[in-house]
Amino acid sequence: MFVSIIGYSSLIDLTITLNVSKHNILADNQHAFRRHRSCESQLILTTNDLAKHLDSNVIMDLVVLDFSEAFDVILHQRLLWKLDFYGILSTRNDGFPVS
Repeated sequence: MFVSIIGYSSLIDLTITLNVSKHNILADNQHAFRRHRSCESQLILTTNDLAKHLDSNVIMDLVVLDFSEAFDVILHQRLLWKLDFYGILSTRNDGFPVS
């Protein structure tokens, strides 16, 4: 049976999303790659917090990190172990991932 890449990708996305929610893996303030919590929503919250602190004359620090290349150096075996650990994806003996 032929399964389209788009359909399989959506299935993996749904499986990961459901398991992350079920096991409460992400912190509440985690944005990006989550439904109704985009990078833009995080930017709006951060801008609001900065404006409130500036208005109140509160001293603050801001650290900006760029993780744009983080996935270029991912340890794939560790990723597969974590996916298996959280019940998102397990690996058969032949090395092919299965859900």
